[in-house]
Amino acid sequence: MKRVLSLPSILLLVAGALFWFPACDLGLDGAVHRKPPAGRVIETGTGAPIPGARVILSDCDGEFLGNSNCVILDSTLSDASGNYAFTRWGFMVNAQKEGYFTDDHTSALVLDGSEETTDIVLPPYAWLEVTVRNESGAFAISVPGPSETHSSMLMALPENADTVYWCLYRGNVEHRFIYGVLTSPEQSTTDPNASTVKINGVVIQPMANTVATWVDFYLPGHDTTKITIAY
Repeated sequence: MKRVLSLPSILLLVAGALFWFPACDLGLDGAVHRKPPAGRVIETGTGAPIPGARVILSDCDGEFLGNSNCVILDSTLSDASGNYAFTRWGFMVNAQKEGYFTDDHTSALVLDGSEETTDIVLPPYAWLEVTVRNESGAFAISVPGPSETHSSMLMALPENADTVYWCLYRGNVEHRFIYGVLTSPEQSTTDPNASTVKINGVVIQPMANTVATWVDFYLPGHDTTKITIAY
């Protein structure tokens, strides 16, 4: 037996479709039309355009916020002004460029098809050259690891000895360098006067609480910042 929908029922179905696809346009043919992504690839902090970045358009299926499989639909390079554009829609767009982090939440964007422009923001590399010097004969010092994903390192240097290591961090942002001085294997101090910190040769007064000591400073991208800690 055929079921005939009344006009109110049809209107409810149309309203439901528009509710479930609020970001999409329904063409005269009744098909759902999503806007192909277009925008700029720019740098964190400065907003400067990033030319020559590889922009990738992907489609994904699977569980929402769970396991999913993604396939590349198309890719292009950003132009001299950082602009990019695709001719088709995809679930996700992300960008890659040497000298920039691509695991940041701003470098991969999920699309719903309503976006007028989709700008992709990439954090530039920034290097930190760290010199640690034991001037007091303290037992050890705890310092950050060589990257943002590494935990802190414990260095036990002889008195009047020093060492140098390098870190790779996101640039064009304020950075907090946290450290702690151990006067003995069982005793630590967070006295800010127990250490001297220099950033690019300029003395910086450390901050401290009952747990740690730290200094805050701006970390420019595409550059090396030098920090010296004498304790």
